[in-house]
Amino acid sequence: MRTLVLLFLSLCSVLGISQSTESQWIIQSGDLAYLGESAGVWRDSTSKAGFKEALNAPYELGNEKVLNFNRDEAAYWIRIPLKNESYHDHFYLQLEFPMIDSIEVYMDSTGLPTYVAGDRYKYSERPVDHPTFLFPITLEKGESKVIYMRVRSKDQLFLPLRIGDIQSVSLDNGNKQVFLGLYFGVIFVMFFYNLFIYITTKDKSYLWYILYILSIGLTQGSLEGWTFHYMFPNSPAWYNGSVVFFSAFTGFTAIEFAKIFVQPKRFTPKLYKGLVFFQLLYALAMVTYVFDFVALSYTLVDTGALTVSLYALVFISIIAKKGYRPAKFFLIAWTVFLAGIFVFALRNFGVIEYTFLTKSIIEIGSGLEAILLSIALADRINTLKKEKEASQEEALRVSKENEKIVREQNEMLESMVKERTKELERTLSNLKEAQSQLVDAEKMASLGQLTAGIAHEINNPVNFISANIGPLRRDMDDLRELLEWLENKIVESKNLATIEELEKFKKEIEFEYIIEEIDDLLQGMQDGTDRTVEIIKGLKVFSRVDEQDIKFVNLHEGLDSTLILLNNSIKDIIELKKDYGELPKIECYAGKLNQVFMNILTNAAQAIKSNPDQKEKGEILISTRPLPNDRVEVRFKDNGPGMPEDIRKKIFEPFFTTKPVGEGTGLGLSIVYNIIKNHQGTIDVESVANEGTTFIITLPVQHIQE
Repeated sequence: MRTLVLLFLSLCSVLGISQSTESQWIIQSGDLAYLGESAGVWRDSTSKAGFKEALNAPYELGNEKVLNFNRDEAAYWIRIPLKNESYHDHFYLQLEFPMIDSIEVYMDSTGLPTYVAGDRYKYSERPVDHPTFLFPITLEKGESKVIYMRVRSKDQLFLPLRIGDIQSVSLDNGNKQVFLGLYFGVIFVMFFYNLFIYITTKDKSYLWYILYILSIGLTQGSLEGWTFHYMFPNSPAWYNGSVVFFSAFTGFTAIEFAKIFVQPKRFTPKLYKGLVFFQLLYALAMVTYVFDFVALSYTLVDTGALTVSLYALVFISIIAKKGYRPAKFFLIAWTVFLAGIFVFALRNFGVIEYTFLTKSIIEIGSGLEAILLSIALADRINTLKKEKEASQEEALRVSKENEKIVREQNEMLESMVKERTKELERTLSNLKEAQSQLVDAEKMASLGQLTAGIAHEINNPVNFISANIGPLRRDMDDLRELLEWLENKIVESKNLATIEELEKFKKEIEFEYIIEEIDDLLQGMQDGTDRTVEIIKGLKVFSRVDEQDIKFVNLHEGLDSTLILLNNSIKDIIELKKDYGELPKIECYAGKLNQVFMNILTNAAQAIKSNPDQKEKGEILISTRPLPNDRVEVRFKDNGPGMPEDIRKKIFEPFFTTKPVGEGTGLGLSIVYNIIKNHQGTIDVESVANEGTTFIITLPVQHIQE
């Protein structure tokens, strides 16, 4: 903002200085006027001329109320001839522009400056405590005096010089200070109000806005000399630097605020890239000032301010035409601010009068801009609120729609899950059945191989023994006949001594007993051989190793072969009873049915033997009978401990067992159930606790192929 003002002020210099001799300025009572048109001006290009050279220098008459020499590092001498025709004798010569580096005021012919001031000197060194430059003058009524003033500055040489009595100047300055107080009050109210909103909303646009209006206030404070007065009174260097830094920071934050507020990246992406260039330009201005390139830093700030102002008008106007509401507010606020600067420039051109209003127009413009932008932000919040409410309504509608879709999808998913669960249950059942069948097959294969091996190994020596018993019996008969023949011959010889000796020997060896014992031994061997052959036959029938296909078999043979194998484990403990009916041969897998009989009988025997409350002798009754519709029934009834109802329902489940860990796999009855099921048969269990259990198996006579 400061650079825009100075740029417009510099335009005033194009009017130049007229070639004339200055006229004497007459001081009237209550008069408070600017002296530019009555002052003489001499430019000291060397900046080395002293007071004596200045007395004789060729002065030119200024033709404007306010002198403006643009940015010029040469020294300028101002000659002001005065004559007092008022009722006052104490006056103030005021230079209202507080950013002049060096000011020397000469009021006599001694050649020494009466007053020395400027922003290169400490604030406390000023003759009057005021943000601008006030120089007291004493001038009696009717007295004339010529005052010389030497000014020099690296910044803008803008000289709004005026003279008036102390009361008039103090009153006018007081009004100006009140106005500036109101202005800064507005700025800081806007700052803290929007700071509170930023803390509440965390909206970045508010952050950059409060930084922007803060920098505007600080920049304007520097232009009016307030920051020197209140912030850096003993540090002229800090004050001079603050003018550049506050101005550059104002431009930087204005661009950053505009980026967020009017969204040029969204609406004018090509023009948006130029804003980054201007921000770099402002950053470079601060860097060059740090390295003491003061004139260059001022030039960079001034160039950036002028070009970015016009650039902003372009892209903000484009965005506003596209109907973006915040851009319209921003355009109005920015136009008001630039209009204030335009009026300020016209004032300095002399087009409009230099008055309190026109010299305060910058504060008015920037204050109105701050208020309008604050209103624009509030409107943006309201717009965002409405958009948010509309978005929430839409979100609620979409949420309900989604809820409906989710509900429908959940129903579909539940249906799919149920169907998939049924499939998984069927798959699990098939897997369990397959597992049982695999275990069954493996067990049967192992048992068949074992029994077949045992039968084969025993069969050979038993056959050898059985085959030799007959010949041995015949040989013994032949020997017996030979002994009888010899005895007869000895008796026929009537050799009494030999006969007597023979009888004696027969008595000694107990010949008759030996003959009977040999017969008994041969008969025992014959009986043992027959028993062994019967066991081998039972093993062969049980294993059915040579029967891999389904065929018709006698169930009684399978039952007897199983009992033969179990005889050793149940004799003397359990009494076996058989009640066989007249059964036809049935079509089945004989080996698998033998396994069924083995598992059921084994479980019954183990239940009886492990029952501590068993008082009666264990008993197992096996009964068979034919049924109508070409079916047969096999019953296994025991007087063991029985089973409660909850256990009876689970006995056919895989891996269910009531035996201690390590003594049972829980697969026996599961295998039994699957074997009977595969034969299209049924198996039922009747059990009463402490009374016993009955397994009832029904099988078809002819197996139905699936």
